Amino acid sequence: CHDKSAHPYPCPGRHAKVAPLASNQLPKSVAVQTCPRDDSKFHQNYNYFRGPNRDAARYFLATADDLSPQELGAWEKVMAPVRVWKPKTWLGENDAVLHLRFFEDTRRVHSGTGTPCDHGDPKTRHPCPADSSVPLACYIAQRRTHLCSWHRDLVDDKLFFDGTCERYIIAPPFEFYKKLFEGRSAREAQRTGAPPKPGGVGGWDNVWLLSDPKGHNSPTAKRLVSELGVKVPFKHSDRGPGPLEDIWNIKSAKYIIQSYGTFSWIGAYLSRAVEVHKPYTSSNWANHWAEESALFVDDQAEWVYHNMETGDFFQTAAQVQASAQGSAFVRGIETRPKAGNMPLIPSGPEACKARAATWTACPGSGNHKGFATCELKDKVMFRRPCGSTCFDA
Repeated sequence: CHDKSAHPYPCPGRHAKVAPLASNQLPKSVAVQTCPRDDSKFHQNYNYFRGPNRDAARYFLATADDLSPQELGAWEKVMAPVRVWKPKTWLGENDAVLHLRFFEDTRRVHSGTGTPCDHGDPKTRHPCPADSSVPLACYIAQRRTHLCSWHRDLVDDKLFFDGTCERYIIAPPFEFYKKLFEGRSAREAQRTGAPPKPGGVGGWDNVWLLSDPKGHNSPTAKRLVSELGVKVPFKHSDRGPGPLEDIWNIKSAKYIIQSYGTFSWIGAYLSRAVEVHKPYTSSNWANHWAEESALFVDDQAEWVYHNMETGDFFQTAAQVQASAQGSAFVRGIETRPKAGNMPLIPSGPEACKARAATWTACPGSGNHKGFATCELKDKVMFRRPCGSTCFDA
């Protein structure tokens, strides 16, 4: 991304006070990650945040609940008139916080042709019976790799259209939470020798739901509340600082149930929780849109993993890597860059060559006019806009 005026895309470091280097000035020791994508998010890589880095982050990003009264008083005096957030009274010692995150694009297309079913120009829409339509996300994911850490080649093609992709790619399904609560409740009863507490959920006194307004109004959220007893701590109009307060509430909890994506990951990473429950799938469906495997936490004992695709729940990190060996999820963990080797975006021909595919330079033709494309047999692996110096198209 050297010529920042020649394209509309934001470049990494665009607003940073650093001078960009020409390609011939880059150190030869920097590893190049060959990957068909237009933006690198490998700052979302746990290798950069593990061990002492986590302790340092929690120290420097300490909030009021982490400080002694004397420290807090001094902080408020220096920072006045900035308001200090205090933990909410609703979050108890034996309560869990459940964060719900959805992939926003729920548009559907015909599974065979990709013709829109419910979006775009009404004249070009195609009637899509339930048995012949799929989420657009599944249709796209089957044809190209979106994120570097998702190993698309390890996922069977049929899973994109038999309902498996649809079941897991948008968000963890309701059944995941039901099985998690039942399993943990039984484990807690066995550990304590006491029956589950009346009114409790999953062995906890309360489970509190945090999400954005769309998430709170989703069918999954409504079922969590009506069928499993999950509670909502405040109304939307009372959200105050909103997302920042949600992160605070996640990090303040002793027990955390993560969703897909980085929002609940940040809250859990900054927390001192004793249990962090993380859903995942062997095929790594959420990695179509979030760096799930690259952010796999493998050195913190409080992380508890649940494989929704195979039904293997309550796993340690070591058990995940052993039980799902050879899967797209584990392969993504194994191939994430080591700390210190931040990958660079390769040119289109380099990325294409790495996949033994065919690169067609600009200007292209037909549906790909104005694009350079990389094709493997009859599938377009990726395409890049002509004239984009940032991406070497």
